[in-house]
Amino acid sequence: MKHLFSIKQCLLALTLITLGHFSGHAQSVGVGTTAPDASAALDIVSSAKGALLPRLTSAQRTAIASPATGLLVFQTDAPAGFYYNAGTPGAPAWQQLNVVGGAGDNLGNHTATQALNLQGNALTGSGADIGAAVGVGIRADGGLNLGQNTTGNNVYLGYQSGQANTTGTGNQFSGYQSGPRNTTGSNNLFSGAYSGYLNTTGNNNQFNGYQSGFSNSTGANNQFSGYNSGYNNTTGTQNQFSGNNSGYNTSTGSQNLFMGYESGFRNTTGNSNQFTGYRSGYSNTTGSANQFSGFASGYGNTAGNNNVFSGYQSGQYNTTGSNNTVLGFNSGPASGSGALTNATALGANVTLTQSNTVVLGNGASVGIGTATPNNLLDLGPTYGATPTAAATKKLAVFNSAAGDNFYGLGVSSGQLNLFAGGTSTAAPGLVLNTNGNVGIGTTAPPRPWTWPAPPAPPTPSSPRP
Repeated sequence: MKHLFSIKQCLLALTLITLGHFSGHAQSVGVGTTAPDASAALDIVSSAKGALLPRLTSAQRTAIASPATGLLVFQTDAPAGFYYNAGTPGAPAWQQLNVVGGAGDNLGNHTATQALNLQGNALTGSGADIGAAVGVGIRADGGLNLGQNTTGNNVYLGYQSGQANTTGTGNQFSGYQSGPRNTTGSNNLFSGAYSGYLNTTGNNNQFNGYQSGFSNSTGANNQFSGYNSGYNNTTGTQNQFSGNNSGYNTSTGSQNLFMGYESGFRNTTGNSNQFTGYRSGYSNTTGSANQFSGFASGYGNTAGNNNVFSGYQSGQYNTTGSNNTVLGFNSGPASGSGALTNATALGANVTLTQSNTVVLGNGASVGIGTATPNNLLDLGPTYGATPTAAATKKLAVFNSAAGDNFYGLGVSSGQLNLFAGGTSTAAPGLVLNTNGNVGIGTTAPPRPWTWPAPPAPPTPSSPRP
């Protein structure tokens, strides 16, 4: 008993000494130090050991009854790490402590308080866990998905955009259901709701605007810009449509350029047309190789080919006529004369009613060799120095290739000359000068209506003896 009592006395004395030491340091406990920090309830100092907290499995951690707020434990099973209760004892909310520079987590269930700075590193993933539809996906192959997952170096933004893509690469689809049926088409740019909606294998297309290129399936190298532009194009290639509803009905037509609201609206299979202006070439369906420039130019053309119409409403009544040229405001075939061919109208308000004609504008003067014509046809102020000079010949009715068989009119100083063949320096056969003198066979008639002197009569023979 005495031995046992002495042991109890020793333990009691040690306890009193320890408590006195703790209280002497303002309730701070030091382990491995005689001077614990005053701000710490427990200050552990070691150069070779650490502190070991309770180690629990996930099931054991969640089974803790009424865990205090801030309670800290170490979880041994996956995902292993330190966990603390960020909630209350009645409503625990366990959070894992993230370690900077460690393996990290999936960045889920976090409230961000700072910007994400990758310090020049790439944000990548294996792609194995990206499902059929994701909010944001960055794959290891370099593809960026905003709304839908596919393979390849593609960028998709919008609900179901590019959702059916399989092997197509280099595509950029932006807008609600833009390019949703594309499978192998590559290098396409679709921007706008339903743009490129039916495209499957078409390549190198650029569709910009609501439902632009909607029906395109295999057509390639097209550029459509504007609401419903190129809407019905299916297999047409190398087209460029700019403006709302431009080229709306073109299906297989290729190599067309339509610029302006509803330009080439009804074109279906016409090729190699160029329509520029509001509703230019509006009614064209199968006509090809036409060039219409101006407000409603070529508006009524349907199947006419090889026409050039330039000016406000130029050629608007042409329907099936071909090889016509119209330059000027409101000029071209008259209403009801839409089938003319090889007709030309030059000037404003010129009306054509027959084929193979050239008609100039109302009261227009034509100058050749002059910038200020004074007559309907003005050949300029120059003339020849002499009736036989080359500059004298002004208007040819016929002239040989060598210029030495000239039939036509000419002007020399103070004189009008009529030529009828001969060499390049031949004299005119008929002249009229400013004095009213007319000469036939002479270039210098001395009086009105002069003929050359007749040859002298023969000398009568002497009578016979």
